Amino acid sequence: IRKDGTRKHVETSVSLIKDSEGQRKGFRGIVRDVTDRKLAETALQESEARYRSVFENTGTATVIVEEDMTISTANTEYEKLSGYSREELEGKMRWTQFIVKEDLERMKGYHVKRRENERSAPTEYEFRLVDRQGNKKDIFLKTGMIPGTKRSVASLTDITSLKQAESALLESEERYRNLSEQSTDAIYITNREGKLLYLNQSFLDLFGYSGEKIIDLKAQVMYANPNDRSKFQQEIEQNGSVRDYEVKLRKKDGTGVECLITATLRRANDGSILGYQGIIRDITEKNKLEAQLAQAQRMEALGTLAGGIAHNFNNLLMGIQGNASLMLLKTDPTHPNYRRLNNIEKMVQNGSKLTSQLLGYAMEGRYEVRPIS
Repeated sequence: IRKDGTRKHVETSVSLIKDSEGQRKGFRGIVRDVTDRKLAETALQESEARYRSVFENTGTATVIVEEDMTISTANTEYEKLSGYSREELEGKMRWTQFIVKEDLERMKGYHVKRRENERSAPTEYEFRLVDRQGNKKDIFLKTGMIPGTKRSVASLTDITSLKQAESALLESEERYRNLSEQSTDAIYITNREGKLLYLNQSFLDLFGYSGEKIIDLKAQVMYANPNDRSKFQQEIEQNGSVRDYEVKLRKKDGTGVECLITATLRRANDGSILGYQGIIRDITEKNKLEAQLAQAQRMEALGTLAGGIAHNFNNLLMGIQGNASLMLLKTDPTHPNYRRLNNIEKMVQNGSKLTSQLLGYAMEGRYEVRPIS
């Protein structure tokens, strides 16, 4: 402690002073002020502590790699990632021991180039790591050189779950696309304004368009009655979906197409309506067949009615003819009524022909009417 109260760190060197008889006479020494050195050492220790704290708490696996590829320092996250303890890793293992064969040569090349010219090697890339148990993990790596050294520091993020999710999503999208493209029904996605965002091949085939020529069209122009678009929007936005919504659309050449639409709303994360997606089924031919069936059923009913009428009418005629024939047998040909009774018989025969035609119609037309002279 100095006179002014300032504290100093000193380093002393002391030796014993003896007289001629070898008795201790005193001490002599050298005192050296090492305050600056001690302050520097303390600062260095604090810096190293801060560095170690940051290194340990980055949240990602982090290592320092030497020029010979040895891992000189590893944090706890890297221990978890690799399955090895720090004692097993530091100064004993190389990072190359954790790389799958397919990625090894590429990464070795980066390691060498980075030390020759840091800009010549990428600072971020993906690779696959093999842990202690042999599990392969997808890793995103970010690395850089430590200034003034041949050492590099690297942080590794395990993106295996993300990669698996991406792969599952791609597979799902591929299955959806295959299903969509193989569907015989027209499948579409539009935004709320009517812009066509996705159409499958069946849609193009149904309406007679090619992909290039339909991309700039709006859904509104495909309605036979433009007002039906607004009605459809009102229905689907009110209910959230429509099922077998019947509407008449039109092809590129203007031909009408009777369709059933089954569709749902597309919504953003905030719940707002983005557009519509659904399936369109052409029921034009189905409606024609149904109309033909209905007509056939009506005609069948009419035939049944005609057959019943003809049968009953024929019974009446047979009664009239029977009575007329009996009267003719008892009437003299010279009698004035004989000619009238004969005319009744002829008219009954003509009526019988008419009932035969009605019965023929009732039995699906198995009759023929034609002039014979």
